[in-house]
Amino acid sequence: MNSIDKKNLIIDFILILLTGGLWNIWMQYRQIRDFNTWLGMKKYSFLFWLILTIITFGLYHIYHEYKLTRDMYQFITKSPNGFEVGLIAGIISATGAWIFVDLYQQSILNSVSDF
Repeated sequence: MNSIDKKNLIIDFILILLTGGLWNIWMQYRQIRDFNTWLGMKKYSFLFWLILTIITFGLYHIYHEYKLTRDMYQFITKSPNGFEVGLIAGIISATGAWIFVDLYQQSILNSVSDF
């Protein structure tokens, strides 16, 4: 596993609010990059996420949040489970509160940066 840097969740939260959510595009790129680094392989693609999110008017982002959160949970707990955690992330994203899912994902990445 390669090293990733911790990110400041408070600054991310403030920048998402100040930019009307545009900071989240950078945050998605960073999280995909860092998760791929953590895995040691390219499992997720920012460009794929961006194109499908635009084409589906944001619906793909809900699925992405489910899948990425599930995968992060599985890798951190070393458990094949994670469906429920991913489903909750997807539901939260579908309600428009995706900012909290992204902050949760970043907190997971921050926790593994210590290893």
